Parts: sequence; C-alpha cells; structure tokens
Amino acid sequence: MAVASKVALAELLLSGCTTAADHHYLFPDGLEHAIDVQVQSVRELGMRAMLTRGSMSLGEADGGLPPQQTVQQGEVILADSQRLIETYHERDDGAQIQIALAPCSPFSVTPQIMAESAALAEKLDVRLHTHLAETLDEEDFCLQRFGLRTRRCGHRRLSLPQLEHAPGLWHLPDPGPDCCRRAAWPRRGRLGVQ
Repeated sequence: MAVASKVALAELLLSGCTTAADHHYLFPDGLEHAIDVQVQSVRELGMRAMLTRGSMSLGEADGGLPPQQTVQQGEVILADSQRLIETYHERDDGAQIQIALAPCSPFSVTPQIMAESAALAEKLDVRLHTHLAETLDEEDFCLQRFGLRTRRCGHRRLSLPQLEHAPGLWHLPDPGPDCCRRAAWPRRGRLGVQ
C-alpha cells in the first residue's frame, strides 16, 4: 500500500499537482489502516490531501452490491472514522491532511450508516462525500428498495436538510441524456459532471 500510494502521489507531483484526493473504501484483512499509510506517504512527499474514509456496510447477502468480504460492520466504520479524524484532520488554512467521511452509495451502505456518517461528519465538522445517480441500475435500486429516486433517496438517508438547497458538485461518471430528470436534481445550484 505504501509503495502504491507513493508512486501515485509522485506521478501527480511530476504532473504539477500538489493536492490530491482519494475516496478509499476497501479495508480487507491486514489493510485496516490503509488511510494511515496514505497519510504517511502524503507527509513524506510534502503534498496536501483530502482523504475520505469510505464505507460499505450493505453486502450482497443483504441486497447490496458489494461482495460480502468487502463490507464492514457499522461500529467498525464509525469508530475508525472518528479515530482518523481525531488523529489526522487538520483544520487550519493550508492544511496538509484533511479527512472526510464517505459512505459509498445507496447500493453499498445501510440507511443507518449513511445517516450516522452524516451525523458524525456534522458533529466533528468535517466534509461528507457520497456517490448518487451513477447508473440507471442505482436509480432502479433506490426506486425498488426505498420508493425514491436516487437524489431524494440520498437526501432522506443523509438526513441533511441543507442538501436540498446546497449548491455543489455532484459525481456522475456516466450520465445519460436524462441524468438530471432521473436523479430529480433541483433547478437551483450547480451541477458538475465528471
């Protein structure tokens, strides 16, 4: 993990990039402290980074998308999230390391972990990141499982009333021609498509 992190960061530095972001959400046995390794690599190379403590708690056995061996228990996710924030998150201007919480998607986390991650992020005053409306399959999943379109599902599951009114950048890696309609995006705010 250390070598992979250093190579990736070095390539970014060589291209002129001095600030990186990573949504890390796989914590297999033996790599439970992957973000700690990333922090060390960032510090050694003198970069800045926003590292997100991703999470997956809804495996195939419970109707989710991730293979069962990739999911973690909610208590483990929340305890490690808090540990990472308390250990590494810097709050000053020009911070070298910042930690955000990142429950992956409605496919991948339980409603409880989505809501508890949002509450923890608010309590500890850190950013929150998730993926919504990435595919039509996700849209169908949310409609079938929760009776809501993806964006409404994310809004309700995150328990963030400000999400409805917040301008922001949304992660849509494969938007179809009707992505805004199917995700029920509001007309106000900004929409960024990756």
